[in-house]
Amino acid sequence: MIPGGTIEPGEKALEAALREMKEEVNLSFSVDQLRTAFSLNNQGRQEYYFYAELCTAETPRIQGEELERSSLQNIYQPEWVSLQELYNYNLRPEILKSLLLEFLTQESLKN
Repeated sequence: MIPGGTIEPGEKALEAALREMKEEVNLSFSVDQLRTAFSLNNQGRQEYYFYAELCTAETPRIQGEELERSSLQNIYQPEWVSLQELYNYNLRPEILKSLLLEFLTQESLKN
């Protein structure tokens, strides 16, 4: 799964993304660091995905509600994966993997 959550009343999607990243994996970004990657309609609910460059090899640690809900049956464990490895992951909704791979492939071609 990808860190995320619900947009709270009065919040914009970008503000929610900044808050959720801090709450879930203790990563802080400025408004200028996050860029819109894509959005999708998932069962009638609009979802927004953002992109930021992060220069660290250290894997973020899960915290907050996800840490509390983590169990042997449902483990929340952040990890960095390559584009090639992403093909083997089971992301939901199914279209998410395609959109993510397309976006990240385009980004890697720019660099």
